[in-house]
Amino acid sequence: MSHTPPSKTASFSITPADNTHEAAAITVVVEDGGLDNDLASTADNLTTSRPFTVTVHSVDDTPIFNDQVFTIAENSANGTVVGTLTASDLADPLVYLIDNDDAGFITVGGTVSTASSDGGSYVWANGVSR
Repeated sequence: MSHTPPSKTASFSITPADNTHEAAAITVVVEDGGLDNDLASTADNLTTSRPFTVTVHSVDDTPIFNDQVFTIAENSANGTVVGTLTASDLADPLVYLIDNDDAGFITVGGTVSTASSDGGSYVWANGVSR
């Protein structure tokens, strides 16, 4: 909290913990300097307090998807597994979309099983689909 006397206002800041979203109850106590106008002599000082709530809203975090490189031998059989795609998100289910920009060179197909909480699977073939 920041306050510079004799200002009648004060400011404060909070820093929510990473990846948390909820309401926090905060109570602010204000004390005056009493009849002698001296905060150090507390015998005649008066206080008042007010509770209030600060709500930290959830944000949609960007999925984390590390760079990955895969190789496959030429003349490999149809359906040869090339690699495992790994991505994560703190709270949201994931959908994998593959854009095959070398359609004349390779054909994309297969099933991806996600590690998301919904455990869904997504199939794509010859370009992009869900």
